[in-house]
Amino acid sequence: MGPAEAGGPRREGPASAPHAAAPSPGDRPRASRPRPAPRPHFARALKRGLRAASDYLGTVLVTSMLWIGLAILLGAGGCGLLSLVARGRGTAVFFFPVLGGAAAAGIGTGPVTAALFEHTRRLMAHDDPYWWELPVSVARLWRRGLALAGLQVIVTMVLAVDALYFLKQPAAPLHWLGAVFIYPMLFWWSAALLQWPLAAERPAEPLWSVVKKSFLLFLDNLGYVSALTVVVLLLTVLCLAGPIGWIGLTLVWAGTLAFIQTAVLRELLPKYGLLPPPPADDA
Repeated sequence: MGPAEAGGPRREGPASAPHAAAPSPGDRPRASRPRPAPRPHFARALKRGLRAASDYLGTVLVTSMLWIGLAILLGAGGCGLLSLVARGRGTAVFFFPVLGGAAAAGIGTGPVTAALFEHTRRLMAHDDPYWWELPVSVARLWRRGLALAGLQVIVTMVLAVDALYFLKQPAAPLHWLGAVFIYPMLFWWSAALLQWPLAAERPAEPLWSVVKKSFLLFLDNLGYVSALTVVVLLLTVLCLAGPIGWIGLTLVWAGTLAFIQTAVLRELLPKYGLLPPPPADDA
């Protein structure tokens, strides 16, 4: 006989918890699906780069004149120096001075190019750098700029000299071999358009990693990067066209290309999670 039946006080214990209802299949939490990678749009990137170049027109004018002036000075010095060395050596009198002038201009402008792309990246990221930070960046990035410019110039010249050598040979198979060298040279030029802005976006990475990533980005986005190559060529031809073409080349070429290349790369990087997507009002 229990206490309650004997008339004693009833013991109060904790109420038994009701059985939880089994969740229905529709109430089960679903595994979160990964968001699709944002698709880069070249027209949007080009529009953003041109708009930024227009907004920072003073930077475009100053950096373009500085870059072209330095390139002319270095190219003339290299050409004059090698013309003295190649004097009295037949066709080398013309070939070697031009080659030396191009190499001096391409490599010597490397520190300015590296500083220009870093300054451009900061402007497009709305960091609002001061103008005097550009020459400071030249002094800080001169080793990295010389190394990348030297690599680009050496690879380009090796491929170009090999192509010209075989194209000048009388045998048809050698002509075909010379034409084959043109394709890796075009591939290298297209990848090189991504290397400067990528080096600015990834300052802590070594240059070999920057070059490798530029190849991978180009191979994974052939049409996108090829469109950038076409735009660069068209802008260069446009700056050189007409009787005052050199004025356009001097005033806007280098600075405008820096903004376009930076915008094109920044449009591409969110696809790989290397950069957050731009806000909607910045698209």
